[in-house]
Amino acid sequence: MNKVKLSFLILGLVVFLSGCSSTPYMQFSQNAIYLNDADNTNVIELKNPRKIDRYDSCVFNGFTIDDASKHIEYIKLHSWCQWNGLSSSFYQNFLNLNIKKLQLIKSFVKDKYNIFLYAKNGKEFYFVHTYDVTSDLFIIDYDGSFVTKICKECYLIDKSLRFDEKIDKSLVERNFIEGYFSRESSNDYYEK
Repeated sequence: MNKVKLSFLILGLVVFLSGCSSTPYMQFSQNAIYLNDADNTNVIELKNPRKIDRYDSCVFNGFTIDDASKHIEYIKLHSWCQWNGLSSSFYQNFLNLNIKKLQLIKSFVKDKYNIFLYAKNGKEFYFVHTYDVTSDLFIIDYDGSFVTKICKECYLIDKSLRFDEKIDKSLVERNFIEGYFSRESSNDYYEK
């Protein structure tokens, strides 16, 4: 084998192996979620979290986590399933179905984070959506403790203005009724 071919083979192997060893975008532990960006890691700290696994035929891995100041939903679909629209919009509609008379106050986009400040009757909370290639993470940040780490314009929510209705439902469990995601049709693979 000549030196040029050997050099390309070694270079290809190095690129392949470095891609396999990269840190995943989202990592989960008992009391924290780590969101690894190119330059830094953002940490969502959890206190006494309660995790519930969520199941659907399209969901490879799904769960909700609740603690005193956060509600988090993670959804990773199987490769043969797809969202039937924009996942962030679906979650915002889901919020509006579960919390009547919500008002969107302001929205921000910071890197891979879509941040929305909502209010109802003068009480506020943040909704955050972030994603990677295969999964979505939806965060309700009741006190703003995570959002203020990633958004300079955002603020901690005063305890007297903090939204106190908790979300106890899941997008995954509502999928059967609402049709947020489904199996890809075999017709999607063939042109007519």
